[in-house]
Amino acid sequence: MIEIFSLALKFKAKFIVGKDLFEMVLYPPGTPFDEAVMLAETMAGDGANLSLYEEPKVKIWLLPSFHVYDSNKKMVEYNSFVRRDDGQRSRAHRLTKATVILENPQARN
Repeated sequence: MIEIFSLALKFKAKFIVGKDLFEMVLYPPGTPFDEAVMLAETMAGDGANLSLYEEPKVKIWLLPSFHVYDSNKKMVEYNSFVRRDDGQRSRAHRLTKATVILENPQARN
């Protein structure tokens, strides 16, 4: 447990004194699945079989995607998290993909 808190404090210090900006992106229910930024899982935690889906959509997100942006900020900021539009994320370094559960493939029309 001590190791987890130690790691969390190191992340917090990096976020505060670093020059980078960070973004966590959530994908709401109904969002079309995008393999470039998402990983699909089943309710059991296994990888989803995407071939079963005609047009997969997010049912629920489990973990957000995490992006880092280079910044030229000159001051220490206590909030280094930002919110960008999809088009602006092309400049970011994606550290993780979002983990999502897809809508049931049998529920499609």
